Amino acid sequence: MHWEWKNCPTEWKGQYARGHAKPTIVLEAVASYDLWIWHAFFGPPGTLNDINVLHRSPVFDDILEGRAPKVSFSVNGHRYKMAYYLTDDNVTEFQQGGADGSGSSRVRPPDRLPSNVHNIMANRADIRDQQKHHQLKADLVEHIWNKFGH
Repeated sequence: MHWEWKNCPTEWKGQYARGHAKPTIVLEAVASYDLWIWHAFFGPPGTLNDINVLHRSPVFDDILEGRAPKVSFSVNGHRYKMAYYLTDDNVTEFQQGGADGSGSSRVRPPDRLPSNVHNIMANRADIRDQQKHHQLKADLVEHIWNKFGH
């Protein structure tokens, strides 16, 4: 969300204003279905779009570094060992270590944390796996349709 910054210093207004609009600061928050706030990131310039804010945010650091809680669930008979975040109209998934049954050949033991850049980059590649993303999206759509579509 863009929060209007009423007392923005004059020298910063260009960085925090979107065209002719008033300056804003971006607030990014992650909340669960019961509105428990798990993450808040406040302060990037209001001229950034959602993707650029996300790239600056530390929200996924624990996932990339192997410190995030273990997550396991099944949808339509497919087992997933990853968390996922629902955003405006996208499903973004994040691999939480281990195979999820969708063809990933790299398995990292759950008790070992990545200790170098190579492991962090491997985690980054896993969470950006398009095949897993599309499979989870299809499974969630089918599950919701079967449960509520009639």
